[in-house]
Amino acid sequence: MTEEAQPAASPPEWPQPCQAAACARPLYAAVAYCPYCGSAQTKAEPAVATSAGAEQAPAVAPAAEKHSSVEALQANIAAKETAAEVGASSALQAPVQPEAKAAPRATEAAAKAGAKATAQPQAAPQPAGEKAAPPPTKPALSFKQRVVRWIRRICYTIGLLFIGIMALGYYVGSSGSARKAEQCTAASQTASTALAAGDIASAGKAAQQAVEVCEDQQLAQARKLLASVERAKSGALRCEQIQAQAEQLLDDGRAARAAALLTRNHNGCQARAYTDLSRKAAAAVNEARQQVDRARSRLRADAYDDADSLLDQALRLDADAAGAEPLRKQIADARAEMQARQQRSQSSTIAAPAAQPTMPAAAPAPAPRAVPSMDALVEGFLQDGERALQQKNYAQAKNAASSALRVDPNHAAARRLLQRAERAEQDALRGMEIE
Repeated sequence: MTEEAQPAASPPEWPQPCQAAACARPLYAAVAYCPYCGSAQTKAEPAVATSAGAEQAPAVAPAAEKHSSVEALQANIAAKETAAEVGASSALQAPVQPEAKAAPRATEAAAKAGAKATAQPQAAPQPAGEKAAPPPTKPALSFKQRVVRWIRRICYTIGLLFIGIMALGYYVGSSGSARKAEQCTAASQTASTALAAGDIASAGKAAQQAVEVCEDQQLAQARKLLASVERAKSGALRCEQIQAQAEQLLDDGRAARAAALLTRNHNGCQARAYTDLSRKAAAAVNEARQQVDRARSRLRADAYDDADSLLDQALRLDADAAGAEPLRKQIADARAEMQARQQRSQSSTIAAPAAQPTMPAAAPAPAPRAVPSMDALVEGFLQDGERALQQKNYAQAKNAASSALRVDPNHAAARRLLQRAERAEQDALRGMEIE
C-alpha cells in the first residue's frame, strides 16, 4: 500500500530567538536546540522531510560562533541524524504518532548537550570526523636563552639596588649637609672669639675643626680663619722669643737695650707678661739714671768713693746708663788730681824742713800711704775690662778700657781692649736681630 508523501512543513517562527547576534537567524524545524547560544527552543516543532536526502544542512555559523564546544557539535549531529531517521520512517508509514515521539527525544538530547556546553568553556567547533587539536605548549628554552634571561634578571636587580642606594645616599647626604653646616658655623664662631681673646691654642683647634666640616664658601672662610690663627701663633712665638731676650738683657744689666727691644715690638706683642716686662725694663732705666745723678752729686762733694759706689749700682742696672761714661772719667780724673796734690805736698814738706830746737829724738812718724803709680792704675783698669769682657758685660769692659785711656791716652793695650769690647757688642746685637 502506497502512501502519499506529505509536504515538508515550513520552518516555524522562533518564539524566543537567541540573543546573540550569531544565533539570531532561525534554524530548521528539525533542530530543537540552539547549539551556539546554549538555550533550548522548547516550542519548536519538528518538520517531516520529503525524503532522507531532502534535508538541507544547517547554515554555517559566523566567525564569532566558532567558540562552541565539541560536545555541543556532536549533540547537534546526533539530533539531526535522529530527526532524519524519524522523517524517513514517517514518509513510508505516514503515521503522526511516531513523529511526535521522536521530536521529544531529539529535544531532550539537545537540551542535555546545551546544558553541558553552558557548564564547560566554549571552544572552537571542529569538523566532523576530526580529533580536537591539543592545546599549544611553550617551547623549551635553550641553555643560551636561559643564560640571557638570568643575565637580564641580574642586571635588572642590580639596577634597582643601585637606584635604592643612590636614593638612600641622597637622603643621608642632605641631612648630613645640614648638620655639617651647623657644626661649621659653631666652630668658626668659636675660633674667631678665641682669636680675639688671645687664646691661640683654642682658636687653632676650633679653626682646624671648621676646615674639616665646612664646605664650599664656608670652607674658604674657614681656611682664611686658620691662616689668621697660624699668623697669630707665629707672632706669639716671636713675642715669647723677644720676651726671653729682654729678660736676658735685664739680667746682664742692659735695661736700656731691653726697654728699646720691647718698645720696638710693642704693637705685635701685647700680652700681660710682655707689658709687665716692659714696665720692669723702663723702671730699671729710670733707677740707673737716678743713681748716676746721685754719683755726680757725691763727686761734687769730693766723695769719690761714694760716687764710685753709686755709679757701680747704676751700671749694674743699666750698663748703657746715660752719663755714666763721662761721670766715670770725671771721678777718675778727680781722684788722680787729688793723689797728685797729695804727692806734691808731701814732696815739698820733705824738701824744706823747718829749724827746730834741739830736742830729744822722737819716734819716727809713720810712712805715708804709697800712692799707686799711673801704670798700676792703668793695669787695674785693664784687668777689670778683661774680666767684664769674659763675662760678656761689654759695657763694663768698655768703661774700664776708657778709664785706662783717660789715665794714659796712648796706652796700646787699653785701646785694643776697647776695640774688642765694641766688636763683641756689635756681634751680640746682630745675633739678637737675626733671632
